This record gives sequence, C-alpha cells and structure tokens, in this order.
Amino acid sequence: MQVPLLDALSPPGKRAGILTISADALTADHLAVVGVRPDTPIATTEGREEFTRAILSDAEEFDVAAARRDNVEAARELVSKHPEVGAIVLECANMGPYARDIRNAVGVPVHSIVSFVCWLRSGVRPQKYSG
Repeated sequence: MQVPLLDALSPPGKRAGILTISADALTADHLAVVGVRPDTPIATTEGREEFTRAILSDAEEFDVAAARRDNVEAARELVSKHPEVGAIVLECANMGPYARDIRNAVGVPVHSIVSFVCWLRSGVRPQKYSG
C-alpha cells in the first residue's frame, strides 16, 4: 500500500524503492497483490555483515551497529543504482529503528511499518492542540 501511494505522491521522475531483508522472499506475486509495479527498485540487506543473518536466524544477540551499517549500505546501493528513487519503503518491521540513519545517509524520505502505524493512529486519535 505504501509504495503505490508514494509513487503517486512523488515528483515527476521519482518513485519509491523497497529495502528488504530477503530479496528471494519478496516475490513478484507479493508485489502484485499490493499493487506494486514489478519494476520497482529493490535492494536487500542479504549477504551483508549482520542484519539478515541475525533476524532470520532468530539470534538471541546481535551487533546493532553492524545491523545499522547493513541497512544504510543497502539503502545507499538502492539509490546509487536507481537515482529515480525519491523515497524508500522498509519491507521488514525490524528495519524501523534504522529509518533515521537511512534518511540521513541517503537524503530521501524513509517509510516503515512504524511510520505507517503512526500515520493511521493520527487519524484515529488526532493530536490535541492548545487554544
């Protein structure tokens, strides 16, 4: 849902890209079901130092700094290979804590399940303003 919305809101020549924990697990069928174009740019944290290994193996401990690097490096690769990426959607719920680091590194908005839930919540329970 986020990718088509971000594509629609993007300026001309820009579109959303996806950062995933496992490119093999994110199939064309998955994309089609949620209305994501099959040519959407995708990058993964697979094959890097820590994040994918630790999360997919349910490791009891992991190196947070290395996991952060994995996410930032994958995002840099995504925008480097696809300069049309004007926003990134984090596919994995465990990527949310790295959204700010990714944003700071690549300079495009980063959206996650965390930001999506916050947006939904703001409609259900709007912020109260003084006055």
